[in-house]
Amino acid sequence: MTSENVRKLWGKDFRVVPRGLSEQDVVAHIERLQEEYKSAMEKIRHVESLRELASRTVQEAQRVGEEIKEQATRDAEEHAATIIEEAQTRARGLLDNARIESTRQPPPPSQEQVERERQQVSDAIAGAQKDIADMIAEAKHQAEAAIEEANQTAERIVGEAISEAEGILQEANELTNRAQKALADARAEARDIVNHAREDSRTVHESARPPVQPAQPTPARTPAPALSRSTRKPHPVIRWKAVPGATRYGVYVSTPPHSPQNVVFKKEDITDTSVSIPLELDGDRTYEWTIRAGNEKGWGPMAPYKKLSA
Repeated sequence: MTSENVRKLWGKDFRVVPRGLSEQDVVAHIERLQEEYKSAMEKIRHVESLRELASRTVQEAQRVGEEIKEQATRDAEEHAATIIEEAQTRARGLLDNARIESTRQPPPPSQEQVERERQQVSDAIAGAQKDIADMIAEAKHQAEAAIEEANQTAERIVGEAISEAEGILQEANELTNRAQKALADARAEARDIVNHAREDSRTVHESARPPVQPAQPTPARTPAPALSRSTRKPHPVIRWKAVPGATRYGVYVSTPPHSPQNVVFKKEDITDTSVSIPLELDGDRTYEWTIRAGNEKGWGPMAPYKKLSA
């Protein structure tokens, strides 16, 4: 395939045929654009799936975070209740022991011993109350720590989910933008192909004709009219100027209206720039003639008809 028979458009070679670009090449290129369009639509559908996945991920992270918070709160409350119950049991035990000791019938205690025992009971009660307060404070502290840890874990999970969702959405937006650009480029390219094909069709159709100008008849001996014949000879002689690029000429004489049935003289493949009409024209009739130039690529258009006097 020579470079003269190929036209390069959008980085692709298209064969040139008599009526324009090769239909096979154009169809193949448009089919490729359609495949790219389908691929872009698949990417868009994939983007929608990613968006749904991101939404579900965020919702799931929020649900798990709430469950962690609720479970941590329950665990802390149960642990605090256990500690408080143990403290209360211990305190009751100390008080019971104190009461038991106080109900025994030992020898009458001295005033000093009574005061000491009262102080011991008071100290035991105070110690139990302090232990209970400490246990309650520790339980609250552990519960608050567990809740804080649960909050941090939930926030971390939600943050990771949101970050992942944002990454997915960013990728989805990029895919959408690329898909939309590919579709716009494909549509523009398709329009360009059609427009270039139309232009190339006209160009190729014109180039299929011989690269010559229509033969313009010139007078045989005088500047005007464009044709002449020797009125003293029975056979008129038609002369014309040579056309650049032409290697042959066709001359046609007929009577109006011009049709194949009214042609009285026809001669083609004339290599000279004149021809003698081997007819004795009837002076009562109107004759007109035309000429066309040609070469190895074909014939050019007919020149306008000119009157041939009898």
